[in-house]
Amino acid sequence: MIQVIDPERVLTGLNPEQLDAARTTRGPVIILAGAGTGKTTTITRRVAYQVTTGTFAAGAILAVAFTRKARTEMRHRLAAQGITGVNVQTIHGAAFQQLHWQAAVVPEVLGDGDKQTLMRSVLEQVAPEHAYVYRKDVITAIERAKGSGIPPSGFERAARSWPLPLDADVLARIYAEYERQKDKRGRIDFEDMQRLALDAMRSKSDHAERFRQRIRAITVDEFQDVSSLQVELIEAWLGGRDEICVVGDDYQSIYGFRGGSPAFLLDWPRRFPTAKRVTLEENYRSTPEILGFANRLVPSLGGYPKRLRPTKPGGPPPTLRELSDESDFVVSKVHELHEREGVAFEEMAVLVRVNRSTVQFEEAFARARIPYRVEEGGFLQRPAVAAAIRVLRTSSGAVLEAVEGTVVAGGVRPGETEDSQHVQDLETLIELAREYTAAHPDSDVAAFLSDLDQRFSQQDDAAEGRGVRLMTYHNAKGMEFDAVFLPRLIAGELPYRSKRAETPQDEERRLLYVGITRARQHLFVTRSGAPSAFWRELLPPRPMAAKVPSRIAARTSSAPMTTPNAYNGVDLTGSLLDVLKRWRDLLYRRPQFTLFSEGDLQAIAAAAPKTKDDLRIALGSSDKADKYALELLDLIGRKNAR
Repeated sequence: MIQVIDPERVLTGLNPEQLDAARTTRGPVIILAGAGTGKTTTITRRVAYQVTTGTFAAGAILAVAFTRKARTEMRHRLAAQGITGVNVQTIHGAAFQQLHWQAAVVPEVLGDGDKQTLMRSVLEQVAPEHAYVYRKDVITAIERAKGSGIPPSGFERAARSWPLPLDADVLARIYAEYERQKDKRGRIDFEDMQRLALDAMRSKSDHAERFRQRIRAITVDEFQDVSSLQVELIEAWLGGRDEICVVGDDYQSIYGFRGGSPAFLLDWPRRFPTAKRVTLEENYRSTPEILGFANRLVPSLGGYPKRLRPTKPGGPPPTLRELSDESDFVVSKVHELHEREGVAFEEMAVLVRVNRSTVQFEEAFARARIPYRVEEGGFLQRPAVAAAIRVLRTSSGAVLEAVEGTVVAGGVRPGETEDSQHVQDLETLIELAREYTAAHPDSDVAAFLSDLDQRFSQQDDAAEGRGVRLMTYHNAKGMEFDAVFLPRLIAGELPYRSKRAETPQDEERRLLYVGITRARQHLFVTRSGAPSAFWRELLPPRPMAAKVPSRIAARTSSAPMTTPNAYNGVDLTGSLLDVLKRWRDLLYRRPQFTLFSEGDLQAIAAAAPKTKDDLRIALGSSDKADKYALELLDLIGRKNAR
């Protein structure tokens, strides 16, 4: 017996904006989902509503997730609503599925490990002097080129302004040889698979038509990070139709180094002028104080205007502080949060811009016996360091000479222009050897290695998945924690400047915004050096000038800001509820503000109070009424007088 699911059941618990998005079952639709606003809930409920209302059969919907983890989560959410059979895929998985449906012969795809092995062979052949470079950096540059439709012949010209691990001309030769060796082995990579799928859609009209008959509606998550190749493929799948829902937040577009760009999300309304736009701003993750802090970056973020609004009660104010020793500060705060407030270690995270910056915190946590884990492997587990240590275990003599000799013998000459993580890690190892030698001039290599084991040892709990998380901002995307530490907000680190170039400042600002909005309750932003270009943007707004005591003077002092359509910066057009929401958005910019919930504003709009007592009754709170009565009653009076 087929179970019939009540369509309205799948909409239970959604807020008005989420409901608007979910009920819009036909495209085109663009959902602008701010951080922590229930994006995954909204899109999975929308898909569930499309199925339960009979708008589309489950198998006729393609939902594209950005990562395998996101794909699994989306499938789990749909299953929880009783929905099965929806095609939930990554973009690579969807391309492979399309080719499979077309009975195309797909060559074997290179996995991450195979690609690393192939790249090692390429480097040894084309650029043996750079064989030590961190292969992942080279692969990322090539993936960006392929995702942008740039062949090896055009790489040198197109990529000169990119942050690159090697010179563009060297990388162009590596790219060409990578393609040659890959083809010789009869293998393809994920970008090739997308290109094959696109070519098939364009050149085989019968196959393309069968695909479009099978897939009637498409939803694409994280659209702010798609590449030009992916956009072309999605448009080919559509084939001129408009049953498309794209979901994203241009404020969180942080994968430009892979070829992603917020331009495609921002340009979508031009491609689909009739698209329904829904903006999600009700935040369910962070306290009002943290959101107010994040919103300080909003004026410089550009794109679609979005200002996150809190639904959680107030919490401690974020810390923005210059320190002499950040690692000691982080350790003390972690202890305090864990012991006094019961925050679990695994619900705390230290985010850094580049992997090498975890070193000082690894050492500090190990010294303090605080369990921790590093997302991409701790310092001693990183490939370059682990390889050097294996050699050093058979070495003797002076510590610094042995370490420098091992590094140079491996092809790395510290201080050169190469800027890969591989080189940075080995330079850090040399610096640690230099510090150790200064403190223990008569010690040997074995003692130095023993000291390293103690200084960077992870506790047993970390191996079981417990411990403070140490990771980069990029790896933290999609995650959230009770407490977040953002140290090293200094010039050269965020925005990041390599030995070759500075990364685009707009994207780096978005990266900082992502870091801030990972925090639920506690946020600590610190530096111990020259401030980042973003430090000033995070400083509290200057206090407003003291109001003239006279009520009349106070009212007339705002006259220059008042027009028939605006009052004190608030647009008076639309319904009273619309006006009150705009007022609340401006309220959040103030250093100290009181939280007004959606229910508060609806109650005020319904009552349209004319006196302070009326406002008290509407709010059920004398504190809020007394604090904002003059301002709110003036605003409502101006609105009603129009």
